[in-house]
Amino acid sequence: MPASYEALHTDATSSRCGAGSPSGPIGPPSLYGLPIGYKILPDADPAEVTAVTYAIAQLGKPYVWGGAGPDVFDCSGLTMAAWAKAGVSLFHSSNDQFYEGRAATIRTGDLVLVPGSDGTLANRGHVGIYIGYGLVLSAVDPRYG
Repeated sequence: MPASYEALHTDATSSRCGAGSPSGPIGPPSLYGLPIGYKILPDADPAEVTAVTYAIAQLGKPYVWGGAGPDVFDCSGLTMAAWAKAGVSLFHSSNDQFYEGRAATIRTGDLVLVPGSDGTLANRGHVGIYIGYGLVLSAVDPRYG
């Protein structure tokens, strides 16, 4: 089950954020923000690998509020679909997904929840999936960034 996070302050301010140089060609080119040669961290378990691999494969698909794939996604629809591929059911709401996990040391595939353009710390409005190396992948509405 993915762990939930309101913020990545600890990782974002540590020397680990973005640290390390992934090697080996996996994933799409850096057109969508992935480092060239991005590779899923070797300590990821099979469910984490499945969820992250699915999420990465959706890069470049359009954002549509309420979208849950396979052709369009919103942020919680992407995390819900990614974890469904790994056999984990999640609600289709960033605020609900917060309650479906538990805070712990961040791992590949964990959900990262932030206020977003329509939320607060108490009412999370955006969710992404941690893919390692200090990176979070998420579906975003280009109008809001």
